[in-house]
Amino acid sequence: TVLKKQHTPFFGTWKFYGISSLPFLFALTIFLVKRTRDKTLSDNDYQKQQALKAAIGQIKSAAELEENEAINGLTQGVYAYLSAYLALPLSDLNKAKTEETLSKMKISDGLKKELLHVIEEVEMAKYAGLPSGNSSQLAEKIMDVLNKLSHAK
Repeated sequence: TVLKKQHTPFFGTWKFYGISSLPFLFALTIFLVKRTRDKTLSDNDYQKQQALKAAIGQIKSAAELEENEAINGLTQGVYAYLSAYLALPLSDLNKAKTEETLSKMKISDGLKKELLHVIEEVEMAKYAGLPSGNSSQLAEKIMDVLNKLSHAK
């Protein structure tokens, strides 16, 4: 084996500094992207957005189940979304408190009535039952109202 002496060292070259600075540039980029995202999407808005996604996912999956299980899934989806959207624990969620909180948030009366009507329909379906096949229609109504509510203000 013949060894050759390297004439120029790697340390101190532009390649060395370029490769050495890559981890710092990567960390800086991640920091700036996260900071920008946090500024544009506050915690409350992010929580509402995630709650809407989870509720719509639960409602879509519930619509495909049998009637009793579907109604339970729809009810849980609606109440989970309202709990996150109104920043109220599930135990404090009732018609009067929901209406009061929506008024404080300056949600339009039409949307408030529509939401309360959907909640009544879900509760009626849960306790009195639904005619066969209406769970998918109820799920569509719920998703429509929740989408309107998430874009309100």
